[in-house]
Formats: sequence, C-alpha cells, structure tokens
Amino acid sequence: MADTEATQQKPETTQNEQTTTQDDGTTNDVEAQSPVVDTKMDDAKAEAKDDSKDDDPKKGAPAVVPYKGDEIKRWESLNNILTRGSESFAPPMFDVEEEVIKIIQEDSRVLVVGAGGLGCEILKNLALSGFKDIEVIDLDTIELSNLNRQFLFRKKDIGKPKAKCAAEFVMNRVPGCEIKWYQTKIQDFPASFYRKFNCVIAGLDNIEARRWLNAMLCDLVEKDDDGELDPDTIIPFIDGGTEGFLGQARLFVPMMTACFECSVGTITPPKAFQSCTIASIPRRPEHCIAYAHKIQWRRLKWLKTATNYEMETNENAPDVDGVQLDKDDVEHMSW
Repeated sequence: MADTEATQQKPETTQNEQTTTQDDGTTNDVEAQSPVVDTKMDDAKAEAKDDSKDDDPKKGAPAVVPYKGDEIKRWESLNNILTRGSESFAPPMFDVEEEVIKIIQEDSRVLVVGAGGLGCEILKNLALSGFKDIEVIDLDTIELSNLNRQFLFRKKDIGKPKAKCAAEFVMNRVPGCEIKWYQTKIQDFPASFYRKFNCVIAGLDNIEARRWLNAMLCDLVEKDDDGELDPDTIIPFIDGGTEGFLGQARLFVPMMTACFECSVGTITPPKAFQSCTIASIPRRPEHCIAYAHKIQWRRLKWLKTATNYEMETNENAPDVDGVQLDKDDVEHMSW
C-alpha cells in the first residue's frame, strides 16, 4: 500500500535568517542583522537635510540587536531601580513598569555632546544602564594629559578622535550597544538632527557651546492647536561640568523650567583652560596666549628679543625651561 501520509518539509532558512534558542527550549527564527555604525557626518546631514519632522522618529537609528540567552541576565539588576518607586530619586510622574527596560533599549535615542572626562563616564553609564541607541559628538583629539582621567583611552589612541575611540571602546565592552560618533562642531548639524533624540546630555568645557545647544533645544519646542506645549517636541537637556575637584549637574526641560540661559549670568569665569583644548583646538585669543605661556615658553633655549630666540624643535624632548619668564620684561611679553 502506498504511503498516504504527507511528508512535511521544513522551509529552508535563508541567508538573512538565523535560529535562536529561547530559555524554554523553543526556537524562533529571527532576522540576522549586521549593525553598521555610521561615523561620517555627511550621512547624518543627508538623513536630516531639511528641518521637517520625520514621520518615523527612529529613522536612521542603528539596527536593534535582540538580546538572547545569558545576555538577558545582564540587565536583571536594573529591575531593582526601574520597577520600584522612590520619593527621593524619582519624580511622581515616573512609571514603575516592567517594560521600562524595553523602552530604554528600543525606544530611546540619546545624544552625548563631549567625550572627555565627563563624556567617558556618561557613555559608560548609559551603555551599562541598557541604552542601545547612542550618538556622540566631540571635536577634540586625544592628548597624553587626558589618559589620567579619561579611562576609555589608551596611549595608543593619542592623536585619534575622542568620539571614535570612546564609541569603539564602549561597543566592544557592551555588546548590543550601538554608538554613532562625529568629530565636528555641534553648529554644523541642522535642527532636524537634534529633533530625533529623546534626551541630550552635555559634558562640555565651554559656555558658548552650552548656550548654543540650549537655544537649539528651546527652538525645537512647538505648540499644539490649543496653544499648549507639545510634549513630543520637548527634549530634556542634562548639563554637567567640572573644574578641578568641583562639579555640578543640572536638568533643563525646555520651555517648562528655567533654561541654561537663565542662569548664565551667575557663572564665574573659568580659572584655567583644558590643556587638550589649548594644544589641539584653540578657539579664543585667551587660548592662544595660554598656549604660548604654558606650552611653548617651556621649550625656549634662550631669548634676547621677541624675534631673536631659539626653541627646542624635538617635540618628544623634555621641557628645556631655559628662560625664566619676567612679566615686567617687554621682550618677554611681546614674544
């Protein structure tokens, strides 16, 4: 008798699919994704070439990599924070739900401005808190003096972009976290670039950049037909700063709380400049004077006049300190 049972054939797995095993022993076919981290500013400009609001706020985001197996256990400790209410640390509007970690991982995009002393800590903490969609902007390159406190960098990274090295280090240590990096000025991006983020965190070393960023986020706030603020257009701005052993962090909610500009008059002038700013990207006349005083003067072998002097030309040689600065000497101050 002929066999009448129909033989069921399992469909072949395509090259774009892979089989994963769940904790309960079942298997699911999920689409394999190869996340690509875009490191070029041109791509960001292309995706935000006009100031119109995108229908899809996640457009252009890195591919979401689903966690599986033991990787899920990595986030269990976060439930102690995200599923418990707190009168001291959480505002009344905070939703205590088990889905909070999912919202953080899949629906949140954070922009970090600055990848220096504060930026390294911010990127590390965001990645270890479950955030997977992060972008970072920093104009500076790594200097030897950065290595004592900016722990994401190593000696081999000297001369490389801070944003690039910080992003690569974090992604290597926290699989599944995707970070785009940019080495350019924040003013080079259009408004639509900033509109796609849920939060902006700044670890900057100058007031001008903070004021510009604050103004941009305030300008993005829109009102609905009733004249009320549209909450979907409000992007919280977290600003931090350090000087020596002192530091502060503040939260600004554009058009709802006092903004950064409201308190700019209370900020005291900086007592010193960051050495990486002075050596790499001097932005003000004061930076150039500090560069000549703190860095170049130490390399003088001798000086007779402001135009007749000799300097150590080997950059790897130790400081000569051949001329003691006399601030009452016209030739010294002219040099």
